[in-house]
Amino acid sequence: MGVKEFFKRRSLRAKNDVRTNAAEMTLRESLFPIVLVTTLFFLWGFSYSLLDILNKHFQNVLHINRARSAGLQAAYFGAYPLASLGHAAWILRHWGYKATFVWGLFLYGLGSIIAIPCIINESFGGFCAAIFIIGNGLGSLETAANPYIAVCGPPRYSEVRLNVSQAFNGIGTVVSPLIGARVFFGFDDDRALENVQWVYLAIAAFVWDVRETGAASTDSRASNLFAGAQGTFAAGRFIGAGIMHFVKPRKVFLVFLSCCSIFLIPAAIKTGTPGMAMLYLVLFFESICFPTIVALGMRGLGRHSKRGSGFIVAGVSGGACVPPLMGAVADMHGKGGNNMGVAMTVPLAFMVAATSYAVAVNFVPRYRDVADAFTATEVGVHNTSVDEEKVRAQSIEETQMRNAAPTLS
Repeated sequence: MGVKEFFKRRSLRAKNDVRTNAAEMTLRESLFPIVLVTTLFFLWGFSYSLLDILNKHFQNVLHINRARSAGLQAAYFGAYPLASLGHAAWILRHWGYKATFVWGLFLYGLGSIIAIPCIINESFGGFCAAIFIIGNGLGSLETAANPYIAVCGPPRYSEVRLNVSQAFNGIGTVVSPLIGARVFFGFDDDRALENVQWVYLAIAAFVWDVRETGAASTDSRASNLFAGAQGTFAAGRFIGAGIMHFVKPRKVFLVFLSCCSIFLIPAAIKTGTPGMAMLYLVLFFESICFPTIVALGMRGLGRHSKRGSGFIVAGVSGGACVPPLMGAVADMHGKGGNNMGVAMTVPLAFMVAATSYAVAVNFVPRYRDVADAFTATEVGVHNTSVDEEKVRAQSIEETQMRNAAPTLS
């Protein structure tokens, strides 16, 4: 066998004659590939939550201010648009889902390995670079995973599939703070730095080793509280997915997103346990928002689904903007007890702006009709073929033409 034949057989590019119409797959047929991709959601949930623990730890060990510590989040979220609109988007369009998954996992493992010497040498800049590579890897995975889950199986259940899969992202965010509470805050600073390198080595090998250590400190308690909040986040996705079996996803989306804005107001005013309870409720209702936005945003895109998914995933880069803005607002109001309450107006403003899309998809016919048509389709549910759905699709197009804005031409 020649070299050319060897690589040809192992090519990641799929031929047209072996492609599967994913939308026509039944629930049972789509279960196995969805389970495989769902494991990727757990990976970046674990990684994202670990960043918050590392932020606090680097502040203590390297004596850096909050602005420099925010560089970790900026490096992570800033990598998302580079991946989703750049290299990952190109690979996804030209080579498909499989190649994008492999590329994302490669970058994820590479960044984890690079993080080890940076941690040993206490190099904050080097660690930010490693996090940037990890962010590129996870951005690549999410660029491919979201449209894959959305199209793999009956179209009417795409929102449910995405919410259930991303619920495991929430489970990863629960596990990560619990590990951080024991690895980082259960020892002195030098011992903690030694332990974190092994955590990243385990990530690179996709194996997690949870060690039992001593009693919880104040930082450990904070990590446990954060884990509880992320557990609420994961539970919200499971519950929201269940509700979507009986209520149209667009309606559930509008109610949940509106509740986020409603409960953020008392969260900004109250302190202590009541304020924490309000934040837990905000996380619960925020849980289904992003996966539902992805699923609804991809409705009707057809051959542009991969490109559209890249633009939606690029929106995750907002996570690099909000924390610095909140910090700046808090610093402007001094060190009083209400400075963080004032800073909560920043995410509140973003929530109110996001609600405009939920209102549009529920009350603007051009958006609502497309969402409802896909929710009502029987493809993949009762062995309905795509040909039988063409009449329905033509009806949708006619409705869209009637609702289109008039032109001067």
